[in-house]
Amino acid sequence: MPFESRVDERNRVVLHIGHGALSYEEVVDEVAAYCGSDNCTRHSLWDLRDASLNRITSDEVQQLALRVVEHARKRTGIKDVCVARSGLDYGLCRMFGLLADYDREQFSVFHNGDEALRWIANS
Repeated sequence: MPFESRVDERNRVVLHIGHGALSYEEVVDEVAAYCGSDNCTRHSLWDLRDASLNRITSDEVQQLALRVVEHARKRTGIKDVCVARSGLDYGLCRMFGLLADYDREQFSVFHNGDEALRWIANS
């Protein structure tokens, strides 16, 4: 299972915990499931510390950004955050945020999960 997803009621966030070397298709499927659910009105935290994005190309990051840009614009007041361990994953997540044209107050990337939750809590 590439992702484990659950709602963290205490922090008012949907956690998407990635596992293993993720493919573009696996990420697209998880994003589509989240954006098509009732949970899309909640903040989301994409925890990639136990995952790797090294199978995803920069072109695929751009394609993913184009897929979610409309969802991001509709979700005012909702924050999305990525937590990445490696420099490559961190960079790809930052690239995604820029390409998806997220507002700086709506999307961020962290190496630390606690910092990511604090950022979400400041909404």
